[in-house]
Formats: sequence, structure tokens, C-alpha cells
Amino acid sequence: MSSVLLAIITANLLLSFAAFYDENIRERCIFDIAKIRRGDHVRMLSSGFIHGDFFHLFFNMYALYLFGTQFIYFSSPLFFAVIYFVGLLAGNLLTLLVHQNDYTYRALGASGAVSSVVFGSVVFDPQQEIMIFPIPFGIPAYIFGLIFLLYSLYGIKAANDNIGHTAHLGGAAAGYLFTAISYKTTFLAALPYTLVPAAAFLVLGIYHFGFKK
Repeated sequence: MSSVLLAIITANLLLSFAAFYDENIRERCIFDIAKIRRGDHVRMLSSGFIHGDFFHLFFNMYALYLFGTQFIYFSSPLFFAVIYFVGLLAGNLLTLLVHQNDYTYRALGASGAVSSVVFGSVVFDPQQEIMIFPIPFGIPAYIFGLIFLLYSLYGIKAANDNIGHTAHLGGAAAGYLFTAISYKTTFLAALPYTLVPAAAFLVLGIYHFGFKK
């Protein structure tokens, strides 16, 4: 495992477990619209290193390990770190934009950063098969991307659960675009496949944010 990937996973584990047992740490790190708008901007970063519970932490870190390993194989540890933090901040920036007037909104987790790495991997290998439990067969990465976008946009609109769909979406878009721009040749070679989630993101994004009820 890359030392950069190991360091990021270790940081998530240490801070998340600390927050599990110390409510003060959780409260100092959590994404909180009211406190961020009052100038506590460090939460835009710190909230990505704490999680709601063990399963939230486990699944994020497991996905990060799987896709992070592949992402580093196609790029480099440095670019992986860049994509991780770009996705984390982009996810939280979009969340801040969408929920800016909801002063009760709070969130936590590395989902935006992990989504960024996942969709960066889609650029590198759009036909890779992704296994989703309990489905007994693999789904091509570009189809997974389309399903992911539909689910995230529905989640933003429904807003009836505690999942940070907006951060997922912002991180996914950032990872996809930043990787595509940085690796143009690879992106163009896989263009017929990578355009599927890209076109869906554009059309559904315009529909959702441009034609609200």
C-alpha cells in the first residue's frame, strides 16, 4: 500500500475513533452550516476525517483502499492526495452552497473525497467491473457512475435521510473533471464511456438546480 494512502486512512481511523469517544472532538470537527458561515472554515476540512459510526467509517475506508490503490497505479501518490483533498473540499463547498440557508444542517464523513477518487478511477478505466453487495455480478464503472448520479440527485431532492448526497455529488464531479483535465490522453481514449456519466451529470444537474419546484 502507498504510504500516502496509508497515512490518509490512518488519519481517518484515528480522528474518527477519537470522535466516537469524545463528543467535544466531534463537535469541533463536524460540518456545521451555522458555524462555518460565522467564519469557522476549518470545518470544511476537518469534517472529512470523522464519521458517524463504525460502519460509515469502514465502508468509506474500504472503498478508499480499493479505488485508491487502483488510482495510484494509474497516476501517482501525489496526484491521489491532490484528488482526495480536491474532492473533500469540492463536496463540502457544494454542500455549503446548497444548504447555505439551513442553519441546522450538519454532516460528517469522507464521502466527498472517496467519491472523487472513485470517479477519478472511472476516467482511467471506465470498463472496470465494480462489485456492489449483494448484486452477484460486476457493474461497469461508467454505468455505476450513472446510477450514482441519479441516486445522489434524488437524495438531494428528497432530503429525507442523513446521507451527505450533496458532498457525494460535488466530490464525484471534482474527481472526474480534475482527472480528465490532468490526463487528457487517457480521458479521450475512453471518451465514449466516460461521456455517459458526464452527460447525465450535466443534464440532471441543470434540471435539479435550474428547475426547482
